[in-house]
Amino acid sequence: MVLPWTGCAVIGLSLDELPTDPIAVTWWEPEPARRRAELQERQRQQAPPAAGQQRVGVARVEAIGQLLGARGDASGKERFIGRLCLVDPRTGRVTPVSAAPRGALPLAWSDDHQRLLFLSGHRGVIHVYEYDRAEDEVRAITGGPNPHPFADYGPGGQITYLEVVNRDGGQFERIWLTDEAGASPRVVFEDRQAEGMRLAPDGSSLLYVRRLPTPPGRQRRTELVRLDLATGTEQPMGRGREPVFSPIGDWIVYSAPSRAGWRLRRMRPDGSARSPVAGGIRDEKMPAVSPDGRFVAYVGKVGDAPTDLEVLFVRRQDGSGDRVLVDAGAVYAPVW
Repeated sequence: MVLPWTGCAVIGLSLDELPTDPIAVTWWEPEPARRRAELQERQRQQAPPAAGQQRVGVARVEAIGQLLGARGDASGKERFIGRLCLVDPRTGRVTPVSAAPRGALPLAWSDDHQRLLFLSGHRGVIHVYEYDRAEDEVRAITGGPNPHPFADYGPGGQITYLEVVNRDGGQFERIWLTDEAGASPRVVFEDRQAEGMRLAPDGSSLLYVRRLPTPPGRQRRTELVRLDLATGTEQPMGRGREPVFSPIGDWIVYSAPSRAGWRLRRMRPDGSARSPVAGGIRDEKMPAVSPDGRFVAYVGKVGDAPTDLEVLFVRRQDGSGDRVLVDAGAVYAPVW
């Protein structure tokens, strides 16, 4: 099934400029997307203030579990589960990946854009899977009783993945890294409250998101941390979330807080040359850099109402040009 789109908000960027490699997203059709947004807003208004801190792994797994459909939400029966889809950047067409279970969440493309890592909770536990485009087949990457809420590709076929481990009545996070054949995983580090991570294209470092102390009832605070895999040393990189490396590793693009909301920013891997990737009037989340490094897809809203849908935008990495790529339905977690 191929689904149409309707475009708007075109500012100085032609679709003909974009590379043809598909963008993977989780996508909701328009009516379920609208009902889901209304339900989320009702739940937000009814939710009591947070009473205290919650362990990162616990919070992350619960949020992803609800998104994937691994757990019910507060409505009991209303569970609006999205679909893993591929977006054609030149046309905006949305094509569901029939081999993937409903609710699948994309994570990363292989270098050749033929394999896609994604999350699924269809068997009751959140695990990492790999979709093969050529064979239209899916295989499991992780297994066992512990959830695995994030993963990424590294150079030459390496895979890194995050595991939330139950031990002695508590939980901690452990990050694994495989060899170039995707086998022989080893623990890179553990118990550092990693909420998500990205492996540098040259395999030298790991960039992860660490939660900072946050007062009860306030929006969670996170920072980016760069871990040198050769020395084990860490370098705090400042406030932010949802980082992604450019294809050759010369830039890190991420979403950072500002007085006007979340905005796309970029910096060099050593933390230098920090700059905005332009800036609009909306929250800018979940950046995904194109395979040629020239463009950034991201999630934002066209309007500012709480129930407005989050759609897919694209702009040049230098900040010029901006347009909606898909505004039919709602999107989440683009991967390019």
